[in-house]
Amino acid sequence: KDWDGKYKRPGIWTRFLAFIFRAIPTVGPFRVLSFKPVPDLAERDFLRSFDQTVAAYRAELTAERQGPLRLANENLDTARPVKPGEYKLADKTYETLLEKLDDHDVAAPLRKNLLDFFAQENESALPKKAAETLDRLKN
Repeated sequence: KDWDGKYKRPGIWTRFLAFIFRAIPTVGPFRVLSFKPVPDLAERDFLRSFDQTVAAYRAELTAERQGPLRLANENLDTARPVKPGEYKLADKTYETLLEKLDDHDVAAPLRKNLLDFFAQENESALPKKAAETLDRLKN
């Protein structure tokens, strides 16, 4: 009815493959791939964590409505303050940002953040374009 009579039932080969894929996780070395329900304790921990996350998010939204939102400059992957050399992805992101800011005016708070971050960094390790932008920000 849904396909205007054009629906074709799966053939024998398709049904055989479906059987094989259903059987694989339950036999031999693939047994570890079989479905196991989440233990009650793990489910409760997840739900508690989720509730805490929602509560924290609501608190941030409430704070934002009352005035400018001030977020800590922390690495969301490690939950620690951002420092050069501590996390390669953050370092690369700062370098890319510097390269993209070339020939652009930079707001004072962003300028301060970039200078603070790279104050501890070995500037000779930066790509040429990023190093030039950093020199321009310092002046």
